[in-house]
Amino acid sequence: MLHIANLIFLFVIAFGIVALYIAIQIYKEYRFEYLRSHIYMLTGFNVVIFSNIIESYLKIVVPIEKHPVILHPYFNVILFILPLILIITTYHAFIFIWGLIDKKIPRTVKILSYVVALLFIAVQIYYFITSASVWDTPLNYFSAMTIQFLFYFVWWYLLGMVFPPARKIKNAGRKKAVELYAGIMLIMGFIYFFLTIAGVYELISMNMQMLLLGFVLLGFFLFPVTFIKWFFKQFRGDYDSSPKFTIDELAEKYSVSRREIEIIKLVLKGKSNKEIAEELFIAPVTVRDHLSKIYKKTNVKTRLQLANIFRQ
Repeated sequence: MLHIANLIFLFVIAFGIVALYIAIQIYKEYRFEYLRSHIYMLTGFNVVIFSNIIESYLKIVVPIEKHPVILHPYFNVILFILPLILIITTYHAFIFIWGLIDKKIPRTVKILSYVVALLFIAVQIYYFITSASVWDTPLNYFSAMTIQFLFYFVWWYLLGMVFPPARKIKNAGRKKAVELYAGIMLIMGFIYFFLTIAGVYELISMNMQMLLLGFVLLGFFLFPVTFIKWFFKQFRGDYDSSPKFTIDELAEKYSVSRREIEIIKLVLKGKSNKEIAEELFIAPVTVRDHLSKIYKKTNVKTRLQLANIFRQ
């Protein structure tokens, strides 16, 4: 069973790399900030999973085949900061998921993420300085478990908050895409939570836990590999059905000025308001005002929707 789990983990790493590659390609095409968070999310999960695979191999496979192993101190430090990496990864996951419904995550969640991260850094630094056996101290174990449980509950809350706006989406394909994406992520969160509880209370063997974890992680990365491109095809549906025109023809259709056309062209290149302001030698607030006028003229609410109108 253990060898099967290790084989599955190899597939997990492979699909994780492919998922990251696809995320990068999608970001290059659309150039929106929450898609950059999608890249950070997948990178963070890849790092955490790869580190856990090495840890499991050193603690389980090597002692079985050879002799008991002691982890190198530097590797212990890496394992020590993994929960912090998980917090950062989760934060970007929130930004990505809420970006799919054209919304920003609540300010309270942002503040909570920062507070938890800072507290965790303080605890880790304290034990790193004062104790040689930093990984096995009860308080450090408690802090790591608390962060994990906080991660799960906030994850479920933010995923659950995606469904009400999704129900208001008129385009059936886009609505189904958002609900399916959030639903699968929600289910995977519950499964991972069960595996965490099962590991803490020894409800299942370590071999079985690794096997189930391998399948969950494989599904986590297999999902974006097979689904994410279809999702964005559906996501663009509301604003991609009109015939293609040149930018000048669209500018005349929507009564867009030359300055606004310049801004739109830079938006299509993925430039931020600050970058547009620097390139056009105007103030960022002026860029913001122009974009507000463009949104009203074209009857859109986000850069993605605007780009879908003018992208050729």
